[in-house]
Amino acid sequence: MDNSSYFSRIDSVFLPVQDVEKAVNWYTKNLGVELAWKYPSVASFRLGETPLTLVGYEYPGYEKKPKKDFQFQPVTSPKFNLYATDIEAVHKDLRQKGIEVTDINNHGGVIDFMFKDLDGNVIAVVWWPEK
Repeated sequence: MDNSSYFSRIDSVFLPVQDVEKAVNWYTKNLGVELAWKYPSVASFRLGETPLTLVGYEYPGYEKKPKKDFQFQPVTSPKFNLYATDIEAVHKDLRQKGIEVTDINNHGGVIDFMFKDLDGNVIAVVWWPEK
C-alpha cells in the first residue's frame, strides 16, 4: 500500500475545555452547532465531515495529574477554521452575543476573523469563494 492512501480525511478535531457541560451549552447556544453525543468528559458536535470534539480533564489519554495540580491551558492560536457562508453575519451575531471577536480581515480573497470561546480557546472563522 502506498502511503498516500493511508488516510481519507481528518476524523475529528479535539479542543480542550475546563467543563464539558458548560462548554456544550455555550457552543450550542452561541454557535448553533448540533450535539452528536456527550459523555461526562467528552462531547462531539456535527460540523460537516469533521466533528469538533470537546475534551475535559478526565478524558482518557491525557497525562494524569492530581486534579488540584491540573492547570487548564487554552488554545491561544487557532488549530482549525470554521467555514462560514456569510462571514459578516456570523461576525455580527457573535459580537451581539458579547463574544470577543477580532476585526474581519481580507487576505487576498480569504476573509477571516477570530473569536474566543468561554475557556479562552481561539477559533478562526473563514470565508472564500467556493467554486
